[in-house]
Amino acid sequence: MKYFCESDQAFLCSRCVLAHTGNGHLVQECRLDINRVRSDFADVKSKYQGLVEDAERTKMVMENADRKLGDMCHKQVNKLEIAYKSMIKAIESKKKEFLNVIIDFYNDQR
Repeated sequence: MKYFCESDQAFLCSRCVLAHTGNGHLVQECRLDINRVRSDFADVKSKYQGLVEDAERTKMVMENADRKLGDMCHKQVNKLEIAYKSMIKAIESKKKEFLNVIIDFYNDQR
């Protein structure tokens, strides 16, 4: 692999380059340019680090929202339990009151 066709994004050997050259193809000799490799790696690394940092911030926001939602749900469940117990007490009190009215009525009828 001594040549690279920019048009096809393909590596070519010295035999294939002759058949491939022309027809609007941009063929260049393959050379390892360490400075270009370093530059490309630095670009990829900075993009990757940015993505990781964005993901970490998003994770923290989501965890915070999840915690707040959990707290809110827990508070609502507690409020419902308190309201339910209060309603049960009120119903039991009315039941006793109603039974006393019926008993008093029955006793008055005798």
